[in-house]
Amino acid sequence: MKKLLNIMLAATCAIVLVACGDGPDIGNNSQKEKALQKVVRPYVENTVVATYSNMATEGITLLAECKQIRKAVEDDQDYTELMKSAGETWRRMRKYWEQSEAFLYGPAEKYDIDPHIDS
Repeated sequence: MKKLLNIMLAATCAIVLVACGDGPDIGNNSQKEKALQKVVRPYVENTVVATYSNMATEGITLLAECKQIRKAVEDDQDYTELMKSAGETWRRMRKYWEQSEAFLYGPAEKYDIDPHIDS
């Protein structure tokens, strides 16, 4: 899961860099294109990347909590509080996933990750 989240975040960042980069222009950008870049860049940075980043952070936390639960089960310890915490983390992560459905950039779109998570 951590690998998947890291791939999603990396792909999103790559898309941002390619789509909004300050690299050499191919031809002259029209005024319309320049205006669109001014709108798209903050949207991608403040919405797309921020949402995927928050989701990845929560996913990494959830993975760690799941490992703690597994260890507690193996050690025959009470894991009630760990389960509650993992459930709260899952809900926070899921909130970001649901928000990301508004744009589905990168692997989430290309590899049909959404239906798998919904299942």
